[in-house]
Amino acid sequence: MAGTAAASPRMAAPHRAHERARYMRAGRAWMGASSCKLSRTAAHLAHGLLVD
Repeated sequence: MAGTAAASPRMAAPHRAHERARYMRAGRAWMGASSCKLSRTAAHLAHGLLVD
């Protein structure tokens, strides 16, 4: 997931890539405390929001 998103033309801007990396790290921190299903759903939604 991360590899393909980073290679996307829409993520070419360095500041956007850095911003996404911060969100992913922060997201993993709180998602680790939730259920697996909720974590996967949140990750999928966050991925769509950050790519757009």
